[in-house]
Amino acid sequence: MRKALASLIDISKAITAGLFIASVVSLVIQENQSGWLLFGGFIVAFILTMKEVF
Repeated sequence: MRKALASLIDISKAITAGLFIASVVSLVIQENQSGWLLFGGFIVAFILTMKEVF
């Protein structure tokens, strides 16, 4: 059970890292509102992930 939880946390970390990279790239490329929405979504996902870990 604990191993499954750890792998789930790893997956969510990978997803949040991917979201972060995508948001930064979109901000650099187009500098529009969708980039900021993605970035905000990353921040929310990151906070939720940290709450799950700790």
